[in-house]
Amino acid sequence: MLSRIPFLIPIIALIEIYLIIEVGGAIGFWPTVSIFIVTGIIGVTMLRRQGFSLLSSLQAKMQAGELPAGEMLEGVALLIGGAMLVTPGFLTDFMGFVLLTPLTRKLLIGRIGGALLRSARVVRSSYSQTTYSATAERDGPFRGDPSGGPRQGAGGDKVIEGEYTREDSEKN
Repeated sequence: MLSRIPFLIPIIALIEIYLIIEVGGAIGFWPTVSIFIVTGIIGVTMLRRQGFSLLSSLQAKMQAGELPAGEMLEGVALLIGGAMLVTPGFLTDFMGFVLLTPLTRKLLIGRIGGALLRSARVVRSSYSQTTYSATAERDGPFRGDPSGGPRQGAGGDKVIEGEYTREDSEKN
């Protein structure tokens, strides 16, 4: 999913240019510019209001000792939505308003979050098939190694025997 973003950026830019030319030709240059200015002001206002609301929710979850994962995703969505609204263009304004509207933002986060969890499970399951067993990861490669590697200590800690000398860099 994320690998498609670099291909979408030029396509979105071409759509934006086409829409700006068409709307600008239909209503004129100054009305088109004023639409971008108004959507930018509305976007900054919405971002500020939503951001403060999200910040208070984030603080409440953290004080309750809960992980604010949903709030963090909403923060990323707010940041992206605010950047889209400040960027001139009709398509980016639409996508920015979608991300700044709480209902649609939560729906998108739910869908994207579910897709990310599914892909993380696929990556995790393919990773776990290629790793050592849990016993090998816990005990390491030297358990019972007669060649002088680490051995088990009294409390289950690994013990590495050896000698050292301290060399001070300053001589008195």
